[in-house]
Amino acid sequence: MNADIESCCAPLYRRVMTGATLDDVLAPFCETLARMLDAPLVLVCRTLDSGVVHMRASSDENLLWADLQRLPERWDGTIAGAGPAARAIQRRGPVWLPIADDGFLPWRRAAESEGVSAAGAWPLPDGHLLQVYARHESLFGEPSRRRVVDDAAAELETLLESAGRLARHELLAHALEQHASPAFVTDVEGSIVWINPAFSRVYGYAAQEALGRNPRMIQSGDHGLRYYRELWDTIRSGRAWHGETLDRSHDGTARTVWQTISPFGSDGRVTHYLAVHEDISELRRRQRERDLRLQQDPLTGLLTPEAFEQAVAASIEHGSAFALALLSLRGAGHLRRTVGSEAFEAALCEVCIRLRDVLGGQDACMPAPGEFQLMLRDRDEPDTTGSLQEKVTTALGRPFAGFGELDLQPRFGVARHPDDGVSYRSLVKHADRQLACRPHPRARRQVRAIVGEP
Repeated sequence: MNADIESCCAPLYRRVMTGATLDDVLAPFCETLARMLDAPLVLVCRTLDSGVVHMRASSDENLLWADLQRLPERWDGTIAGAGPAARAIQRRGPVWLPIADDGFLPWRRAAESEGVSAAGAWPLPDGHLLQVYARHESLFGEPSRRRVVDDAAAELETLLESAGRLARHELLAHALEQHASPAFVTDVEGSIVWINPAFSRVYGYAAQEALGRNPRMIQSGDHGLRYYRELWDTIRSGRAWHGETLDRSHDGTARTVWQTISPFGSDGRVTHYLAVHEDISELRRRQRERDLRLQQDPLTGLLTPEAFEQAVAASIEHGSAFALALLSLRGAGHLRRTVGSEAFEAALCEVCIRLRDVLGGQDACMPAPGEFQLMLRDRDEPDTTGSLQEKVTTALGRPFAGFGELDLQPRFGVARHPDDGVSYRSLVKHADRQLACRPHPRARRQVRAIVGEP
């Protein structure tokens, strides 16, 4: 790369990075390059949908510049559509031609008056072009001189890409600032580095209170290790995570949100995570009311999650001894990706039928696809807890109509009332902890840091 080109572009990069617009730096670029090449005119242009090659910046405003303003080049094949810009667009590469070429006829007289003998055009990203009008054809013919122009085009391409990337980042930042839903950014360790005004409005934390802290400050504590393990496994692999989360504001107000966490960074490396929260509290309130009215889920034939929680609360209030079991079908996610949503739903219906047969009237619900909660009232009977997994595994191991044998991988976690908890939430968390696999040590530390557990 030509050192003179690099040295003239370096301050332009700095100006863009510190807030200058692209138009502010393109004219100085053209002026510097024109001096280096002793070129009467250097232009940066951009193609418009109307077919015009629009002049965005120039090194001078001479007669040729005025003629190109009067009759701009076009790239759509009209009378002004055979010049260097149009040919570079068609060829998708650099083009140069002498002004004696018929394609230059509309501007030949003005070019001759400015001492121009040849013109070249270099296509750039986003419809931009670099155009150089030279005094001598040797500027494009001699390898050493041509390399200067090629290097200038490469530097301009980098400048355009950098400015475009920065503009997109600024647009995204502005959009998130104005977004009605809470949004925040954390580093890879989970420390908050940015929040939008909606975050402060909804959760009650000012920026100075939130920055540097962990998002667990808004966590309700209702989600177990498996929830956070799945979340972190997903985003650390570079994939976006979506899920329903119960959070709490600074004043203790509970709110249910649909949370989307997107990893981002540069050079293929994740450096930050963007979280956006959509409040679905009212939607869930109406759903809970509906669940209580229905009592039974028409799709699964099991209790609705709200009715199941109510049944567990009633047993606790009566002082009954029972076990709350969580059944997780670890192969459910793979099955859904393999067969599609409709077929997966049909398979789940058959799973529920078999599960009801095994339970023999015991209460159960399916709070999420492939996840079940069971209330086992005869908790001390060996057949109730000791052999339940074997019965379920046997029932789900039989071939499914239309699917054959499915690798559903049923796993159990069990909590006993009152030994392991005296509320629905505490029993679920105890059983969930049993289900949680032991992740890689670093991941386990990260998950426990997020959850706030030792």
